[in-house]
Amino acid sequence: MGQYFLPNLPAGRYEVSAELQGFRIERRTDLVLQIGQEVTIDFTLKVGGLQETVTVAAETRILETTNNTIGTIISKDEIDDLPTVERDFSSLAKLAPGVTSGVGGNGDSLAMNGQRGFSNGFFIDGATAEWQYYGKQSSTLVQDWIQEFQVMTNSFSAEFGTASGGILNVITRSGTNRFQGRGYAFFRDATFDSAPFAGSFTNGRPDYLDEAAPFSQQRVGGFLGSKAKRTSS
Repeated sequence: MGQYFLPNLPAGRYEVSAELQGFRIERRTDLVLQIGQEVTIDFTLKVGGLQETVTVAAETRILETTNNTIGTIISKDEIDDLPTVERDFSSLAKLAPGVTSGVGGNGDSLAMNGQRGFSNGFFIDGATAEWQYYGKQSSTLVQDWIQEFQVMTNSFSAEFGTASGGILNVITRSGTNRFQGRGYAFFRDATFDSAPFAGSFTNGRPDYLDEAAPFSQQRVGGFLGSKAKRTSS
């Protein structure tokens, strides 16, 4: 019947159908398209009555055409539920194999496959967001703004380029007409810390200070807006 190419679809959940007069309608439901993913969906229409419909559930894996890229997708649930320092989503990139803490041109960064931090690239909603030379994001985004992101550590396509280390490909959240709120809090105080090592020994046993150094940190936050849910039609 032909071939159809749909570029630049946002990540989300889709339903795809094919129909032609004199043939059964065939439909694929519950297809999930993730960031940086290209898929091929084949339909074979059978002769049938005008009212006949064949629905194919998406339990079977759809064919991915870019499976040469080595990397990991950090999902919305992981971004929402896992703790991070300073609420910076990019620290979750360390969940991907080959990614650790490193040193760039200006402090801590991500080291991918042993490369220095300034060898990485960052893309947010398709636009470059790289602080050149330092290998960091030009703007720090909190977790609440991020829908999901892809950590590409090798064999990524030439469209990204300019990086010999790895790529963080990020998409921000979009909403619907449903509203929701979210709140969170972080609290830490020296009262709950053990007294540290004093740096000396008495009769071969380590000495400790009488109390922990003063430290207090409280962090609260939240948002109210349209529900960020991966649904598309």
